[in-house]
Amino acid sequence: MGRETRRRRQRQHKPHELGPNLFHKKGGRWWYADLRPWQGGRQVLRDPEAAGWPRRGRGTEERPEADRWRWAYVEHLENQARRGRAGLPPSPRALGDAVDAYLVHRSTTVESGTLKANRTALNSLRHYLSPSAPLDLLSSEVVQAFVEQRLGEGYEPTTLETYVAGISGFATWVGIPDLRRGVHLPNRGRTDVRTWEPEEIERLRTAASKLDAEGLRSDSPSYRLALETALATGARRNELFALRWRHFDPLTYTVRIQQQLVEDRKRFKPLKGKRGRTAVVMPELWPLYPGDSAQLVLPGRAHGPFTAPLRLLNRLLDAAGLNECGVGWHSFRHTYSRRFLEEGGSLEQLQKSLGHAKIRTTEDVYGHLREDVAARMAVEHIYRNQPLRVISGEG
Repeated sequence: MGRETRRRRQRQHKPHELGPNLFHKKGGRWWYADLRPWQGGRQVLRDPEAAGWPRRGRGTEERPEADRWRWAYVEHLENQARRGRAGLPPSPRALGDAVDAYLVHRSTTVESGTLKANRTALNSLRHYLSPSAPLDLLSSEVVQAFVEQRLGEGYEPTTLETYVAGISGFATWVGIPDLRRGVHLPNRGRTDVRTWEPEEIERLRTAASKLDAEGLRSDSPSYRLALETALATGARRNELFALRWRHFDPLTYTVRIQQQLVEDRKRFKPLKGKRGRTAVVMPELWPLYPGDSAQLVLPGRAHGPFTAPLRLLNRLLDAAGLNECGVGWHSFRHTYSRRFLEEGGSLEQLQKSLGHAKIRTTEDVYGHLREDVAARMAVEHIYRNQPLRVISGEG
């Protein structure tokens, strides 16, 4: 093709009236656009609604899509040119692109549960604002409107508190500090934790002993030992299945909790706060203590990690007739805390055994248990010389 022919075709195209030329690469699947008249290049056309557009998103395979999308590229490039002529920096990053980068960062710095909560909160925000929304649109007023809409949809205040915490962390990471200060959440109230009552504990012990008598599977620990260890140490679920007998000290009646189980990979990792802690052990476990040993207290197959704690717990609860909504491994941790306070321990001492970073967490969750224990002790003192009687109204 001669130079004169190319010039004639360029004049006939009139790019600023007809838009970018569209073409396929030889044997290719996607439609490309020639954006050079707008100071762009030749690139595949992608969905303008995709997070991270224009560099990311699904490419177009159909000509009608390409005809529509090419004008989005023209508008984007013309906007960037106007900002440059005005001495302004390029348009801010899209929200969706920034969220993707933040979640990649968090995947290397936080636990899987925290990452999942962050992803849920930020995906909900991204859906509310649109992935292509500019990042500088994010403000406390926008987050407040987001919260109010979700409240109207029936979201619980506790859920939205988690959402706002995740969004605030993201905002700080991208350079928008103090966003959370301008967001007002409704009072979430307080629900007392579920603890096992003495008669329920006896039912669990009976069921555990029966399951053990039926014959242990080769890949499952003792039900009774799992129950007693959970009640006696207050360890979290994944901490519980990482305990070894050598971590127990019968001279000081304590256990050193310093690692937790990664269920999906059958290995261990440091605790949430990266530091171990020493917890008081309740007396009921010591008769089962076999002595110093490097073996796991609750091993799985071939004395390795046991990676199905929920299956074990559900079978135990079913056998005891106590498998109901709101109970789980944390119910044993709550029961340990109640017993700790009943035996005279303080909230400050309980904080150390449970591994809470702040005393406020212990007070918020278990403060009412201290009040219950104090009331029971006062009743025993006041009514110690009086027989128990039932007071009933006149009918």
